[in-house]
Amino acid sequence: MSSWTPPKPGLTAANCIEARALRQFLRASRKTVDDRVLVTISKLGNDTAAEQIKHNSGYTGYKPACNEFVQEVLLPAWNERDRVLTYCGDVARLAKDKKGGDMTEAAQTQDENEKPAKRQPLDPYAAEARTNQKSDADRVLDWVETERTIEGIVRDTTRAEVYDKCGISLQ
Repeated sequence: MSSWTPPKPGLTAANCIEARALRQFLRASRKTVDDRVLVTISKLGNDTAAEQIKHNSGYTGYKPACNEFVQEVLLPAWNERDRVLTYCGDVARLAKDKKGGDMTEAAQTQDENEKPAKRQPLDPYAAEARTNQKSDADRVLDWVETERTIEGIVRDTTRAEVYDKCGISLQ
């Protein structure tokens, strides 16, 4: 069973900080796989060679074709999205623990060694504003948490649809 899947993004700390490409991948994956589950399963129902099964809910499903869809399309998409979120979350937690939340510190350290030290600004509110800003790691952890929440909602809906149409329980 072949299905279009969005290209896998490169996983780097920089891509986690500037998360546009990663978030676009997550949205595209959800749209092409999870949002189309009912359509995909309905198309599987047109396969006359498939074994029909009846469920308590009254739907007719096609178990072999459903199993193939779940194993070859749905679960790999979920695993890839998990991989992206886990990577960015781990990188952000590591940066927060070791570097105080600055995920770009390594790249900036070299530049700072070559530049003369900057004087503190005279505006006392400017220093306060800088200390109130979230670190890169905190921003990444925030978007990862948001995406995990979205992922949970999408998966709950998909699980229910797969169970209703195919009788397959996904944990």
